[in-house]
Amino acid sequence: MKRIMLLLALVALIATSAMTSSSARAGEEFSVAIDNLGATATLVRGPFNIGHPITNCIAAGDIPNYPWRGGPTWGLILNQFEGAFMEVRILKPARITSIELVLYDYSGNFRYIKKVDVSVDGNLVKEGVEFGNEIVDYVDAQGRTRKSPPRVKLDLTDMNIVGQVVGIEVKEIHPMRTDVDNPVGWGGVGRIRVFSDEDFSKYITMPEDYAVVDKKAVAFSAALAAVPKVYAEVRNVGKTNPNTIWDKQDIDRMKEILKKSPLMQKQLADMKTRADERIVNGFTIPKGRQNAQGEWIHVSGNVHTPLSLELGDLGIIYALTDEEKYAEHARKIFLAYAGEYQNYRPGNRPGFTHDVGMLSDQRLDDSTWLLRTIRGYDLVYNLPSWTAEDRELVED
Repeated sequence: MKRIMLLLALVALIATSAMTSSSARAGEEFSVAIDNLGATATLVRGPFNIGHPITNCIAAGDIPNYPWRGGPTWGLILNQFEGAFMEVRILKPARITSIELVLYDYSGNFRYIKKVDVSVDGNLVKEGVEFGNEIVDYVDAQGRTRKSPPRVKLDLTDMNIVGQVVGIEVKEIHPMRTDVDNPVGWGGVGRIRVFSDEDFSKYITMPEDYAVVDKKAVAFSAALAAVPKVYAEVRNVGKTNPNTIWDKQDIDRMKEILKKSPLMQKQLADMKTRADERIVNGFTIPKGRQNAQGEWIHVSGNVHTPLSLELGDLGIIYALTDEEKYAEHARKIFLAYAGEYQNYRPGNRPGFTHDVGMLSDQRLDDSTWLLRTIRGYDLVYNLPSWTAEDRELVED
């Protein structure tokens, strides 16, 4: 009898221990909306600063903070708030326990979002989530009190939400700031964090023989003598087009994946819808401008950036569908740019004294514009209607 009682007591103790351990695990959260854990981020609606895309909001690691405020130094800058809609897709459907949003304030004088609606897999879970309109104090993971743009963390534990796509729609913005010098009208989101009670790191594995070597510990001669193992196929496509991000083999493979992927089919359909609207609405290439002092000024970044994105999108659509109307529209934009670019001169926008650009207020923005346009040109290069005169005008 005593042995039976002792055994029952032992079973009860083990059960209690298991329940305690399970409870502790259930209360643990893991950040899963990180790019190196397979997460992706898309700005579905709204113009943005090409140098500050939404992918910054899910970047892995702790991006250094500005010491005076503690917020992320890189995030998404929206050129227009109203109706902006963001989506973050995590690697797989999972139980979402909380969502944290941190606004963006690159230079300490940004305008702040006031309210957003938050959805999961298209279903509204929190309406009118509200942010303050001033810098706040928060305690970081090391227990230090830091300064930060407004932030909100939504506890969804009791809602038992299982999903994969988190949507954030801007519904209202605060008035221009009065607590800072030189307030500006743009702003955005610095971090989008999604938490789950499931650890996604177990799904991300490296090859067993993959290793990162400390370069400082390897003699230069030994490094030269070593034979590296390549984990990717390297192809020489020569002088054929396309040859930048994709070549013909890449495009053929993407077309095969497209046939089997409902997600890619939806993304392409959405891209075509946006492109169709822009084709109907037409476009205007901004003309070069000078101020009263004869200085060249650039105030059309909100036109050049969307046009460069459009050229990239048109190239992708043409590559994947072979529908010439999209490449034809891209050709018209390229020729219009070629005709106007010769009238541009290096300059800044008013009040901004930085490294001058030809289209934008700095060469950094010019270079990001050029990356998009080069990719677009490469993808529509084989359009039959290009003439030798067209190519010479665009390329020279």
